[in-house]
Amino acid sequence: MRERWDEVAFYPLTTAGLTALIDSVRMRTVAESGAHDLAQMIVAFRETTAEIIAAVNAGLSPEFSVVKGA
Repeated sequence: MRERWDEVAFYPLTTAGLTALIDSVRMRTVAESGAHDLAQMIVAFRETTAEIIAAVNAGLSPEFSVVKGA
């Protein structure tokens, strides 16, 4: 078994770094989604964003949560 990481990037441990990382993941996921038009891209972007928010919230302690658009 072999794992390969093609894209190497540095994201600083700051709010801006986390934002850049999340944007990078969202854009890459949408690009790989096979969307053929803008409407499909928007749906893929929203679904990916919801998945990331759920993953982040699952790792936070109960008194913290991510609110989209806050």
